[in-house]
Amino acid sequence: MTPESLVITSTNECIEAGELLGFPLFVKGAVQSIKMQGWKSCVANNQEELIRITEGLLKLKYHSRGRVIVRKLVKLRYTRLAPNGFPMGREFRCFIYNQQILKYGYYWDGQDDLSKLSKPEEAQVLKLAVLAAERLSVPYIAIDIGQLESGEWIVIETADAQFAGLCHIPALELWNKLKDISY
Repeated sequence: MTPESLVITSTNECIEAGELLGFPLFVKGAVQSIKMQGWKSCVANNQEELIRITEGLLKLKYHSRGRVIVRKLVKLRYTRLAPNGFPMGREFRCFIYNQQILKYGYYWDGQDDLSKLSKPEEAQVLKLAVLAAERLSVPYIAIDIGQLESGEWIVIETADAQFAGLCHIPALELWNKLKDISY
């Protein structure tokens, strides 16, 4: 449900990952990316860049926990760039508890026309998030859904909801939903 991905644990695995997936690749730690440092911090266009980014992530234990995710780069629909030049793709973070949507919100900070979903789009995003949650069978999870330039919706990634940023979701609303649904 996500772009094709591999998990690697050393720079020795970069050559095979690059050959299997092709370039460009999105590279992130198993826990978190470093996209706040810009495009070049997480997009590898060749083997040398893949090795450099992987090496850096493996040194950041809290971002990687010894594992790096190497994923085919997909082109998301966007209209804005972050101050560091990172394209702010049309992405939504969904918090799910026992396959039920608690809350969801636009991923990126600030105002963006792409943050508004039509009713059919909302249904597509939430259905895809629940489907991913069902496949993983994890009680509490955050799932990011993004829209490709083609208009298709895909799962970007999943995350431990305890460590996921809230995006445009009011914290008290999420916590109250979690409290109400878990009892």
